[in-house]
Amino acid sequence: MKYRDYSQADEQGEYARVFEEEYALLQDEYLSELAIDNEDYRNYLAGIDSAKTHSGYFSVDKKTNRLKNPDVSAKAVDSEDVDAYDLILKDKESLLSFHRPKDGAEDRAKRMVRFVFSHSALREGWDNPNVFVMCMLKHSDNTISRRQEVGRGLRLSVDQHGDRMDNPSLVHDINVLTVVASESYKDFVAGLQGEIAETLSSRPRLATEAYFTGKTITTDHGSVEVPAAMAKQIYRYLVKNDYTDDADQIADTYHEAKAAGTLAELPAELKPYADQVFELVDSVFSIAQMPKVDDGRKPKTNPLNANFERKEFQELWARINQKAVYRVEFESAELVQKSVDALNRSCG
Repeated sequence: MKYRDYSQADEQGEYARVFEEEYALLQDEYLSELAIDNEDYRNYLAGIDSAKTHSGYFSVDKKTNRLKNPDVSAKAVDSEDVDAYDLILKDKESLLSFHRPKDGAEDRAKRMVRFVFSHSALREGWDNPNVFVMCMLKHSDNTISRRQEVGRGLRLSVDQHGDRMDNPSLVHDINVLTVVASESYKDFVAGLQGEIAETLSSRPRLATEAYFTGKTITTDHGSVEVPAAMAKQIYRYLVKNDYTDDADQIADTYHEAKAAGTLAELPAELKPYADQVFELVDSVFSIAQMPKVDDGRKPKTNPLNANFERKEFQELWARINQKAVYRVEFESAELVQKSVDALNRSCG
């Protein structure tokens, strides 16, 4: 197996070793770019051991014929597999929690696990709502298997208290599943996403006066019910700036302006409630809120940062950016004769 190698003392396979090397590099890179005042998250990431942040469960290891659904008698000889089985398939709460300074060594090790390697075992019957990235290492053309596999990540995520992250204005920003897979998955995932969008019947789709009227917004002075006059102002603001279409659905122009930070100014009466107004608008579902399915493997252009203009970098760049040319000159007749001689010698 690529993940486990029972011939090694640590039972680490090729995938496990490569993972730890790449994780350590990315961890250092991310920590170097993380805001210095984000101390809690910095300490959390820095405290994760690359060897402890991944684990694997395999229902059947075909190479050794070991079954990874262990019984009591197996625990004495296969404790690592037992621990992985218990953690991944039984102890979901530990996988969902951040480790804390007061945790014991065993609990801390469990809470470090953020990457799971599995072959088929997690296809069905396993439910962890905080799955945000899935990497398919094996090509599959089986639609049922694909649905089961991708379905492991189609869950509304939860916070540390177990509360679902389903606020209408943020649900599509937080609950994003990234699928890293072969080209064959792209059309499948796009089609599945389209189906999901069509079945979101419980989400309001029309930004009308009637929808906004009576909604409750939270202000610094407590909860306020949106009166009819305020609802009318919100509706007229959207229509005036072409943020809705003729069917009163939220238009792409609204999401584009919001992403670019160029939303039109609100009327004076609505400005004190700007955050709440836009949260209400965002609670109206539109296809534009759905993440775009693209091919992340296409080359991307990295923007130049401030270091590019530094004198030290420019001096280094001047030394290493020169292209080298290797040129060979030869006489054609001489090359032909030497080639003939070499062939004659080799044919003996």
